[in-house]
Amino acid sequence: MTYSDFSTLKCTVVGLPGAGKELVSKRIADMYGLTRICTGEICREIAEENTPLGIEVYHLIYDLGQLVPDDMMRRIFEQKVNGLKGYIADGYPRTRQQLRDLLEFSSLDVAIYLRITRETSIKRRLNRRICKNCGLTYNLAHPSLRPLRDNLCDVCNEP
Repeated sequence: MTYSDFSTLKCTVVGLPGAGKELVSKRIADMYGLTRICTGEICREIAEENTPLGIEVYHLIYDLGQLVPDDMMRRIFEQKVNGLKGYIADGYPRTRQQLRDLLEFSSLDVAIYLRITRETSIKRRLNRRICKNCGLTYNLAHPSLRPLRDNLCDVCNEP
């Protein structure tokens, strides 16, 4: 498959937590002018809304520590991609059912699987830090992904 206009590419990046989905999807989105759709970020935003869906998503994520069910993720993701010429999905689909759902309402040109071991996933998650103010992600295990100043965000200067 060849592409002359990458802005119509429909792509997903999947892998274990800590595999680098956010970093890779952001770089591809910037490189090819694609809309990046991160289901984790979207669910956290929805959970902050005072709506029936927001209250339900909050309860699932924060009270029960569960993932949002496939049927709910389908509705959320389908709404986000509706009308987009191209996109890159970060972490969706994460189940076979979500893949079947995705292929019912959208096409998929490229799937990128970032392969890491479970041990690496655990190590990266234990060293992950996320700025509570602006959401920038750091990883203390990687010198290039550490904040420039200990315990201060490089973007907003908040602890």
